[in-house]
Amino acid sequence: AVVSTQSTGALPESPRFLCVSGQQEKAMEAVRFMAKLNGKDLPANIRMTCFVDEELGSYSMIVNKDHRKSTIALSVLYFTNIFIEFGLIVLHPLMIISE
Repeated sequence: AVVSTQSTGALPESPRFLCVSGQQEKAMEAVRFMAKLNGKDLPANIRMTCFVDEELGSYSMIVNKDHRKSTIALSVLYFTNIFIEFGLIVLHPLMIISE
């Protein structure tokens, strides 16, 4: 958990996030970087059109009253799934050994 938390600072932002947040030049740099990593060449005249909306991608968007119920439902399902997997992967072998 510590390694994954520390490594998130080294990950680049997605081009979509950069584009939506008004950072079009950084978005193009991210696209060029991904193309380079994949061994692809981008056309010289490539353009990016962005719809800028500061609200998109923020946490306030998922907890507003329009999305609150679905956010809570998905969170409950996610954590229920984690606890079930924990029980099956970690506790079940211990119960078999102790019998």
